[in-house]
Amino acid sequence: EILPYLKLVRDRVESLEQVGRIADHLKLDSDAVRQAFKRAVETRADRVSDSVIITSLTTKLAEKNLLTAMLNHEGVRHRMLQQLVEEDYKQLRTSPIFMLMVELAKQNLEPTYAALSEQIFDSALVNELLPELLIEDDDKYEAAYHREAEESLSSLRSSRLSEQQTVLQSEMNQAQRSGDSELVNELLMKKFELCFQIPDSNDYI
Repeated sequence: EILPYLKLVRDRVESLEQVGRIADHLKLDSDAVRQAFKRAVETRADRVSDSVIITSLTTKLAEKNLLTAMLNHEGVRHRMLQQLVEEDYKQLRTSPIFMLMVELAKQNLEPTYAALSEQIFDSALVNELLPELLIEDDDKYEAAYHREAEESLSSLRSSRLSEQQTVLQSEMNQAQRSGDSELVNELLMKKFELCFQIPDSNDYI
């Protein structure tokens, strides 16, 4: 709904400045989304690419941070691949990138843009997200990337376990309404076990 109004601004520089202000106001932290807005203004388009928005909104910050650290630093990638299990990423939007990175590592191959883009058939991931992930922060040392990767993996695991707890609670509520006390106790034990699997946030302080 914003783009039609920006089309009325004839000065290109002013239009792009307006895009920056709008992106800041909407708290859009994705460079891909910001660039998509800029392209739309420059081409006087009526809307931004759906694939860019969908990819940005469905990709968690933790998975982006983890991938950025792993893709840009071989040492971090090696250490994190030793910790990662399929359950950590199989439900993520970026799972094709994680899976291919694991396969490339088995073949002692680098996860370059060319290597990844040739075997990932999700255009939104390849064209919009992957270039953003491969931009390295020159001011950040490998140790900082490693710490961020550890924290991100912990966050993803906590999020996944919390989602599982929510599902279990829903099933418990249904079992209680049905009067199935045996199933309630079974689900309660599963939920209790999940509590011990959630990483302690103090581990990375």
